[in-house]
Amino acid sequence: MNPFLLLSLFITHIMRNMLSSVKKKKLGAFLWSTIYFILVVIFACSATLIFHSTYYRSIFVSGTSMSPTLYGATSRAHFGIIDTTSWAKNNIKRFDIVTTYFPWDDNDYSLESRENEDFENADGDNPEYKIKRIIALGGETIFYFTDAVHRRNFPEALINHIIILESTDDNQDGQDDGTGAIINIFGDIEKSISFGGGTYSVEKLPFNRKTPYGRSSIEPIAVPKGRYFAMGDNWTTSGSTDCGTFSVPLYYDNIVGVLVAIEGTCTIVGDTGNKKCTNRQYSWPIIY
Repeated sequence: MNPFLLLSLFITHIMRNMLSSVKKKKLGAFLWSTIYFILVVIFACSATLIFHSTYYRSIFVSGTSMSPTLYGATSRAHFGIIDTTSWAKNNIKRFDIVTTYFPWDDNDYSLESRENEDFENADGDNPEYKIKRIIALGGETIFYFTDAVHRRNFPEALINHIIILESTDDNQDGQDDGTGAIINIFGDIEKSISFGGGTYSVEKLPFNRKTPYGRSSIEPIAVPKGRYFAMGDNWTTSGSTDCGTFSVPLYYDNIVGVLVAIEGTCTIVGDTGNKKCTNRQYSWPIIY
């Protein structure tokens, strides 16, 4: 039984015995008010703990792929909670941070699971969740170039920008010619840019990317319906292994949960597959 409920029953029993031996009136009213307040507090705490343990899961960040947003060094790493409910996963928005397994990673999934695209269970040799940010959603095409050679028909001024297009992948094979209408362009500063006979607004990303930029360009990738394109915030050379590295979007079942809050920092001990978050230092939570 929940310890908070046991405590509430115990306090109620004691107070009732006290009231049976003392004349009520003002003292009784005061005591019952006190009991009511205590029970409300206990119930609220109990409900919070039950909700937390049922719908939320504790996680910690390991590695630097989400730097500078999230710390993941062994000496100082963020920890927090994720929402693992179907509701949270069914309502993922652009720029949400998620914990996920990779559909191409043999450490996360067995060969059979990868061949059958069965990702309900991470049955690999050494599954370990990763923390990434959702950049493109199903039905969209994502394109970014980090040098002038791969810019296609876009101006060099959009180097290291994230370009979201309407998908023109009619056969859903992940190959896109990159000619769909522009949905969004994201960069480090808000601005307007003219090219191709039109003027487009560049929206400022709601997060900072780690520089100097060094990741490779990608060809336009069509994200099929029900799948997601996730990347790390670390855009330095080899800063993040993610969907952009392998040009493969995530499946719904790869995603474990959506980040709700960062609660503080801790120290990471142990090797891959057996890491633990110790010496937790709680701070005012950062809500996502």
